[in-house]
Amino acid sequence: MILLQRVYPFHWIKVHGWLMWLSMGLLMPVAIILVRFSSGYREKGDLKTVRTLVYAHIFVQVIAVLAVICSAVVAITKFDNAFTYTHERLGLALWILVWLAPLVGLIRPQHGVRSRPIWYGIHWILGTAGVVLGFYNIYTGLHAYEVMSGTSLRTLQILFSIQLSFCALLYLTQDRWQYLIAQGKYSKTVTPVYNGQKPKAENENEV
Repeated sequence: MILLQRVYPFHWIKVHGWLMWLSMGLLMPVAIILVRFSSGYREKGDLKTVRTLVYAHIFVQVIAVLAVICSAVVAITKFDNAFTYTHERLGLALWILVWLAPLVGLIRPQHGVRSRPIWYGIHWILGTAGVVLGFYNIYTGLHAYEVMSGTSLRTLQILFSIQLSFCALLYLTQDRWQYLIAQGKYSKTVTPVYNGQKPKAENENEV
């Protein structure tokens, strides 16, 4: 074990790993979910909430990029980067994606401009690809640590899988959030009418 400690800087590996989890495993997904939630409020015309969510998205993204920078500094200065392993190569690809997505975000066209759909598609692809690759690379990093240290990280893998499932659930259901809320209210677009009878609440209003 002492020999392994001399070969592998486990302290810095842990720092690098936790920083990458903070950025790619937590903050980046949160930023994406925040901006996706804004679409429902945009349809309702609640521009104040939309603006708040967009600014929150930008703020979280900035913190995530700073965490990636710190993690990259650790990797460059403390590790032997031969780029012979999948984890290292994906890390380099993620480093590029992490910078491309915010830079593309800075040149965002206004709504209604013809180039807006193209910009949105590129921005969405870069952001989504970064998060997906980040999730996968966290697993490869955990596996690499297990190989180097000879210790099991099964608990961390399970916890991260639970977090990943929760993020995926939010991502997939957020566009239905407003619809779910509307289920408790009468609406001609979502409330069925059986045998020509209107809901009780509406009948009472007409009396």
